[in-house]
Amino acid sequence: EKDVLDRLRHYGTPEESRHLANELDPGVVDTVSEVCAANFDTVSRYYRLKGKILGLDDLAHYDRYAPLLGQESEIEFDAARQMVLGAFADFTPKLRDLASRFFDESWIDAALADGKRGGAYCAAVTPDLHPYVFMNYTGKPRDVMTLAHELGHGVHDLLAAENNHLLDYHPVLPMAETASTFAEALVFDRLLSELTSPAEKMALVCSKVEDTFATVFRQIAMYRFEQAAHRARRSEGELPTSRLNELWQENQQAMFGDALTLGEEHAKWWLYIPHIIDVPFYVYAYAFGELLVLALYAQYQQEGAPFIERYFNLLASGGSASPGELVQRLGFDIADRAFWQGGCDLITQRVAQAEELAREAGAI
Repeated sequence: EKDVLDRLRHYGTPEESRHLANELDPGVVDTVSEVCAANFDTVSRYYRLKGKILGLDDLAHYDRYAPLLGQESEIEFDAARQMVLGAFADFTPKLRDLASRFFDESWIDAALADGKRGGAYCAAVTPDLHPYVFMNYTGKPRDVMTLAHELGHGVHDLLAAENNHLLDYHPVLPMAETASTFAEALVFDRLLSELTSPAEKMALVCSKVEDTFATVFRQIAMYRFEQAAHRARRSEGELPTSRLNELWQENQQAMFGDALTLGEEHAKWWLYIPHIIDVPFYVYAYAFGELLVLALYAQYQQEGAPFIERYFNLLASGGSASPGELVQRLGFDIADRAFWQGGCDLITQRVAQAEELAREAGAI
C-alpha cells in the first residue's frame, strides 16, 4: 500500500513522506543515521560491561534488560515531587513554577489503580485546555525520571500554548521530546547524588544508558531496517516473512556487534512494533530528539544562565517553525556531523561512568 501511495504522490524514496511531515531535509536525517551507526561500538562496549556484571560470558538478547540490582530505595511521591521541582528550580524558578501547577491543580494521575493501563504520557489537546500527565508511580528511582520526563512535556505544552494557534501548537515529532528529555537530564544528576549505595548508583546509570540506547541507537537500527525492507519490497517484489526476519536481524545485530547474540526467536520481533505499519519511519525522531537534547544540555552546562531564555523561546515556539530554523536560533547547525557526534560522545561518557561505578561497587 505504501509503495502505491509513494508512486502516486511521486515520492523519490520510501522515507521521503516522513521527512516532509517532520519538516526535515533528507540529508540531515541521513547524517543522523550515519553518525549513530558509526557509534554502534558504544553499545557493544556497554554490553560487554553488563555481561561482566551479570557474570555471563555470552550475553543473549533476553539478557540485555536484565536488572542489575534486586532491591532499590523506595522514594515516596512527595519526595519525588520535591526532588523534581528542586532540580527544575536550580535551572530556573520559572520552570519550577510551571511544573508546580501540575501538582497544585491536580493535573497528574500517578496513583496505581486496578485496570489502569501501563506506561506514561502527557496528553495535550488544544492551546486553551491545559495538559494532563498520566503515569503509574511505584516509588522506584526510575519513576522519578518518568515524572520529570512527562512534566517536561507538560511545560512544553504550556509554553507553546501561550502564543500559538492550534495548527502551530504541537511541535513536529523530532522536536516533541526536547523538553521532556531535557527535564530528565536536569533531574538525573540530583537523583544520582541522593543515592548512597554504589550499587544503586551503578544500577541507575546503567538504566539510564539502556534507556538512551533504546532512544538513539535502537531507533536508528529500526529506521535502517525499515529503509532496507521498503527498498527490498520495491526491488524484489512481495517479501516473505523470512526475508523481513533476515533484514531485521542484520540491522539489529549491527548495533550490538559481538557483545550480544540475537537468537533465532528474536528474528520476528519486528512484528510487535506498530510504528512500522501505522507510522512508517516514525522512529528516527526519537534519536534526533535525544541527541539534540544532549547537545543542548552540554551547551547549558557551558553557558549557564544566558542559555535559559533561548531555551524557553525554543519551547514557546511549539511547531511554528521547522526544526532546522528552531535549532539555528540556538546557534547550532543540524546539518553538521560534528553536532550529532557531540551527542554520541556524551553517551560514551555515560558508559565510561557506568564502568567506573561498577568498579566502585565491586561488580567487576
